[in-house]
Amino acid sequence: MSKPNEREILADCDLPQRADKVIANALSEFTRSAISHLIEQRHVLLGGKPVQKSTKLKKGDRLVVQLPEPVSDKAMPENI
Repeated sequence: MSKPNEREILADCDLPQRADKVIANALSEFTRSAISHLIEQRHVLLGGKPVQKSTKLKKGDRLVVQLPEPVSDKAMPENI
C-alpha cells in the first residue's frame, strides 16, 4: 500500500517500454519535464532502487513514485 505522497504504477505494456514513457502515460497531470526531474532526483523506485529514464520496464513491473509535498499558492504577508 502506498503512502499519501506516493503513487504506485503497474507497467502494463506488451513490449518493454522506457520508464519515463510509462510514468508519463500513468501520471498525465505531470509534464514530461516534471517526470524527468522526479527520476533525476531519485524519487522513482523499482524494487526499492532508483530508476533511470531509459530503464526498460516489462509487464507487471511496479514503480513507486514519491511525489513532492504540494506547494501552497496562498499569498503570505511579508514584513517591509
